[in-house]
Amino acid sequence: MTRAVSVGRSSHKGLFAKFTLGALGSVLVTMTLSGCPGTLQGDFPAPPGGGSAGSSGGTAGAGTAGATGTAGTSGGNGYPGCDITPLITKYGCTAVGICHDASGSGANFDMATSGWQNMLVGVKPKGGGTVPSMCGASTNPYIIKGSATGDGLFLQKLKPSPPCGIQMPYTGQPSYPTTPDLTCFQQFTTALANQ
Repeated sequence: MTRAVSVGRSSHKGLFAKFTLGALGSVLVTMTLSGCPGTLQGDFPAPPGGGSAGSSGGTAGAGTAGATGTAGTSGGNGYPGCDITPLITKYGCTAVGICHDASGSGANFDMATSGWQNMLVGVKPKGGGTVPSMCGASTNPYIIKGSATGDGLFLQKLKPSPPCGIQMPYTGQPSYPTTPDLTCFQQFTTALANQ
């Protein structure tokens, strides 16, 4: 004699439905959180492997970035390559009376007046200043025009053993740039060198 056993199919359907809805919900949440492709506004550091980032927006221009990217032109912040504005503040580069303020107190080098960065490529130190320049006789320009690495006195002074004077920034106590900050400075000088 054969006996039929009733199997509760509704419980399997309910479990399957809950699993399917749960999986679908997870997919939708993931898609929502990951966002859609598009463009980002602002200046961003270049990806590893070369190239400098440029602003993807801003009234002053746009640049491209990537493994074979080119130096971008200035965007909304006025600085090409990497925006060094926070670094100037972080390291006290424009401290009034002792550093590179609008009067050029430190080595007769002004980093506070708008457009100061436009006076670096191919320009040699003037010497002088309330805190006298130790690089006034330097034959190195602040940034060497066309340099693929943004080389010049500006970048050399941020590294150990500069060709003249002491390593910067120095506001009574040494506060040397971190590796990521030095990379940002180099992106800045490279972009200027190649404008």
